[in-house]
Amino acid sequence: MIKPWLIFAILLLALKGHFPKESLRKILALYGFGPLPSLKILLCAFGAGILVVQLFTKVLIPIFESEQTLIPHPSNELNALPQLFLLLIVLNLFTLVPVAEEFLFRGVLYTGLAAIWNKPLAMIVTSVGFMALHPENLSSGSTLTHLGMVVITAMMVVAREKSGALYVPIMLHAGFNFSSAVIS
Repeated sequence: MIKPWLIFAILLLALKGHFPKESLRKILALYGFGPLPSLKILLCAFGAGILVVQLFTKVLIPIFESEQTLIPHPSNELNALPQLFLLLIVLNLFTLVPVAEEFLFRGVLYTGLAAIWNKPLAMIVTSVGFMALHPENLSSGSTLTHLGMVVITAMMVVAREKSGALYVPIMLHAGFNFSSAVIS
């Protein structure tokens, strides 16, 4: 598995090489790390991420599909790990993973593809790529899990477009991860 911080570092180096005369701050702003929205907006995005995952995992899937279609919760395997490892996993899951994946998919890929194609096509391509990076969700065989992934990826692109920055999709992503790992 490719580490999120490694993806982030490689992308930054590649972008800096592509724009040698630009400052790193300008490059990051170009690809989504511009002005920071209010704390209220960021907290709402985090909460929306939690609610969407809960809607699918606690309401829709149990109503329309069997519980066996849900991805098994790895709590038994995680409980066997030392506490320090669990802390590192949690920090990675809620910080580095959302930042690296959003920078890659909604920052670099979506921004670049939307500039040369139309935005709906860029959204579809980056969403399919994001879903392919999460094969555990796709292998569940659950139609609602697949629909949930489509909704989640679309929400993150819309959040990127509406906010003009990656902070809101990052918080949505962190909320999704939090809900999937801790609450579910």
